[in-house]
Amino acid sequence: MYNERRDNFSLKDVILQILFVVLFVFLLMWLFPSKQFVKDTVQPLYDRIFVENILIMKDAAKGYYTNERLPQVVGEKASMTLGKMYDEKLVLPIKDSNGKLCDEDGSYVEVTKKENEYVMKVNLKCSEQENYILVYMGCYDYCKTTICEKNTQDVKSPVIIPTNPKASSPSKTPSTTPSKTPSTTPSKTPIPTPTVTPPTTPPTTPPGKEYIYEYKKIVNGTCSDWSDDWSKWSITPKYSTDTQKVQKRTEVTGYKTTTEKRLVGTRTKTVLDTTKPIYKDERYYVGTVKKDYCKEYGYVLANTGEYRNEYSSWSYVRTDKLAYVPTDTDTTRYVVVPNSAQVEDCTVNCSGKVTMLYRVYQRTVTKVPVKQNVYTCLATGTKEEAVYNTRKVLTGYQTKTITENVYRDVTVKTPIYTIYYRSKTCKYTSGSVKTKWSYYNDQSLINDGYKMTGNKKEK
Repeated sequence: MYNERRDNFSLKDVILQILFVVLFVFLLMWLFPSKQFVKDTVQPLYDRIFVENILIMKDAAKGYYTNERLPQVVGEKASMTLGKMYDEKLVLPIKDSNGKLCDEDGSYVEVTKKENEYVMKVNLKCSEQENYILVYMGCYDYCKTTICEKNTQDVKSPVIIPTNPKASSPSKTPSTTPSKTPSTTPSKTPIPTPTVTPPTTPPTTPPGKEYIYEYKKIVNGTCSDWSDDWSKWSITPKYSTDTQKVQKRTEVTGYKTTTEKRLVGTRTKTVLDTTKPIYKDERYYVGTVKKDYCKEYGYVLANTGEYRNEYSSWSYVRTDKLAYVPTDTDTTRYVVVPNSAQVEDCTVNCSGKVTMLYRVYQRTVTKVPVKQNVYTCLATGTKEEAVYNTRKVLTGYQTKTITENVYRDVTVKTPIYTIYYRSKTCKYTSGSVKTKWSYYNDQSLINDGYKMTGNKKEK
């Protein structure tokens, strides 16, 4: 019975320990969330702070680039780094979500002159993030000032475009970064600046601490007290600015007389066709050449190319015993010896064979050329003769008929236009940056045009 109780106690103890471990693991997961969870939680705040900073640069640059500071030639650019914006007191120091100052040289504003408008590129580089926006500005019908930003309904939805593929936001899928990185060359489709709505849920605050947050509002420069009277008309060019309104008119002040050739008809004529030349053969002197000639002719005994046989005398050579009658040739003769015939002995079952003696005589043959008298040159001499050759010589061309236009001089009077300008000015008040501190997501300040910078301090 004791052993049985001991076994039951051990099993229950093991089950309790397992439950305690599981409970402990869940408690740790609740108290200490994963790194990815933390990153996903704070990522919207990082993106919002970055977007607000780039919008601060944009608004400051819009107030700075008036007509006299804008490029005047198509394709010309005007740029200003974030460091220069600090020097010009256009913005306060811009920091990232970690409180680190953004790159003063890598962050910049660049304005490019197009045909009918301007494209302002605002690039912000802060630690691990680097993006830019494109702002299209021009003198549109709805502008309250000389130059303004293009309405959002005239362009596509807002987008912030990364300029550095390696420099992306901490999150793998930031909400303001497109999936593909376009070229740094501005697109032909206008892209407005995005509108950011801060999240309503405040960031996690450590227990026992209270924070207030920084808000900034950029007030653009204003123009007031416009003069009532326009200046006198003048041919000196004037341009509209934030502090100056310009009117112009064009008048005809004279005429310029020029002479132009104008078409009055056509005519046909016969011309030479240079594609069809006419040639003739021409004999021309080349030079002289030396030639041999015969001074004397006569008969000489010469070979005809034929030969005849000449034989020597017959000579005895030998005597042959033959069982047949031999045949004579030109060089061999056979003479039978009288009474020299005899029958040769033969074995049984064979017929007898008769042989005779022949004296053999031979002679040699020699081929002798046949000659005859030939009439030929007996003596030669040398003389010079002229040498001529034949060549093709151009004598002209075939003809063809063509049709050509007939022009005559016409006097043309062109008006000379003169442009006159007049202007009036106003009193300009420079823009400013207002700073306030309040609780998180203060809607009254946001509705008043303030934007959170991401900076905070303990209350």
